[in-house]
Amino acid sequence: MKIHQILTGLAPLLIFVKALPNTPGPAGRACPVPQAGECMKPMTADGKKTIYSYANCGQLFCDTAADGGGWIIFQRRTFKDVYFNKTWNEFKNGFGTYCTDFWLGLETISQMTNQNDYQLRIDMQKGSNINYAVYNTFKVAPASQKYKLTIGDYSGNAGNDFISHNNAMFSTKDMDNDGSVDDNCAQFFNAGWWFTDCFSDNLNGDFLNSDWGMGVIWAPLMPDLEGSLDWVEMKMRKK
Repeated sequence: MKIHQILTGLAPLLIFVKALPNTPGPAGRACPVPQAGECMKPMTADGKKTIYSYANCGQLFCDTAADGGGWIIFQRRTFKDVYFNKTWNEFKNGFGTYCTDFWLGLETISQMTNQNDYQLRIDMQKGSNINYAVYNTFKVAPASQKYKLTIGDYSGNAGNDFISHNNAMFSTKDMDNDGSVDDNCAQFFNAGWWFTDCFSDNLNGDFLNSDWGMGVIWAPLMPDLEGSLDWVEMKMRKK
């Protein structure tokens, strides 16, 4: 199935939760914490609605269908138009556009997951196979702790190698927190990620790059670490 066909099929299931009419992408720094419950409200006829609690900051992109809906999408890889080898500040504040690929921003993710208990869902496709992984515990620590990742309690059919990234700090090409003595994993693999000398999974890799370890990698689906996922979304939901 072609990527554009996938997106066309998903279109009725995904909604913009808008705060500012001309905001092109993810939120900037110092935003008030969004109200995650907005993603659980029924869709309007045109699939859009306003949340004033997120004013002056941007938008949330919600999945209202998967496992009952209510998911805030914070990462999406569907095209090759947004490069994910960004700086620390870019990953902190967010980048990309909801029309294609984006990263919501570590600061927003951290604020939300430290205010309430969240779970993580990752939907992905490789070839004709569509898989998912759910972690019933999901938390990203504040910047003072280098946005350390906490995940736990896996379910799904995609495999659970991501648990090896539990307690990893986030790294970028200009901020090396990966624990590797010899390498800057983010610099070597051209991506900001929760690297751990260096990785089992890397969903921020170079999209559709078929070289070893350089693509968008979910190791259980590509044990030789060659190739790339065709499509992936990371999303979180308040428990």
